[in-house]
Amino acid sequence: MTLKAISPRLATRIFFTVISLMQKYSNRLAKQNKCVDMISTKKNLLSRLEAALLILALITVSSDLFAQVSSDKNTTSDRILSYDGVLSVHPLFNYKFNNFSLIDRNSNGLSVDYAPNGNVKFGGGFFYDWLGFALTFQLPSSSNSIEQRGETSSFDTQINLYSKMFTLDLFQQNYKGFYIANYQNLGTIYDASSNIAPQRPDIRTRNLGFNFSYFFNSDKYSARAAYMLNEKQMRNGGSFIAGAHTTLARVIGDSAILSRDLQDTLGTELPVTSITSTSLSLTGGYAYTLKILKNFYFNISLQLGPMYSFSSLETNEGNIDEELDNWGLKAIFRSALGYNTKKFYGAIVFLNDSYNLKYGDLGYDYSLGSIRFFVGYRIPFDFDLTLFKRKIF
Repeated sequence: MTLKAISPRLATRIFFTVISLMQKYSNRLAKQNKCVDMISTKKNLLSRLEAALLILALITVSSDLFAQVSSDKNTTSDRILSYDGVLSVHPLFNYKFNNFSLIDRNSNGLSVDYAPNGNVKFGGGFFYDWLGFALTFQLPSSSNSIEQRGETSSFDTQINLYSKMFTLDLFQQNYKGFYIANYQNLGTIYDASSNIAPQRPDIRTRNLGFNFSYFFNSDKYSARAAYMLNEKQMRNGGSFIAGAHTTLARVIGDSAILSRDLQDTLGTELPVTSITSTSLSLTGGYAYTLKILKNFYFNISLQLGPMYSFSSLETNEGNIDEELDNWGLKAIFRSALGYNTKKFYGAIVFLNDSYNLKYGDLGYDYSLGSIRFFVGYRIPFDFDLTLFKRKIF
């Protein structure tokens, strides 16, 4: 089986469909936050930046996008072995986190850290050529866990497209129900000896975006081998990375996210009930895979870069603060430890995607990611994905 390179026209349609959906979501958030004029003007500027960036990425990668050659032999060199024409299926445990912190920037970094409860999910998934798919269900929390940390409901979807030269991760995450994870470090506001954390069942978070990473040395380094395991990297090797990332995020509470006591502790007088932000970032970094014995490997990857964001805060009086254009830091860290053979495979994969912003004397850190564990088996399965793409697009 041979997969032809996807056309630039199709690639353009995929990318700009994503951007169109994100713009519609941004419009809805703007209307809800009563600041349409402020966000729409800045959104137009951001959309032009996104369009220029995506066009540049398409020009760079379209000639090789999803290009594969089906063979039992190495498809790139003696460094990378591809398992084309094979369906890799596996059960999956997935621990996801979606945390945010509000920080006093004038003191020694005292913060209030919010986290969801019950993030362990179980399900199954498969890898085939450039496509990865997983379906997981949240495992029920114990009664003790719910009593101590509250109950969280979530809707979390992600699509991963991994080609030879780049990776594209699309995600949408909705969480409801948080608790204060570091309540024991907040002085006398809470009882530090209690094992029951302060709970905020009304707080919701929404995230929509994508992470795009381009690998300059794809002949010697394979992200698919590290994270999807439908290839096998035969030797030690690494690659420099360039990335582009967009995130639309919102944190909402029925009342102030920081109570009056917490506002006094952090030295702020903002009774914020929602934070809405749209961000664009460019990153650079490096990824490396170390071979261990014949079939084991260890991978590590780090991307860092500046992030431009425009945001709005809404208080419980309905006021909007419009002075919220700022720069922050974007960081994406990945790591994997795995076992990869012709028949069997398995890995533990860690991902942390974080960024920070500042609103006057108040800092805002957001961190989301996952720890995935899967063990699977490969099944011969010859299916032409080009026909599948033609039917969809």
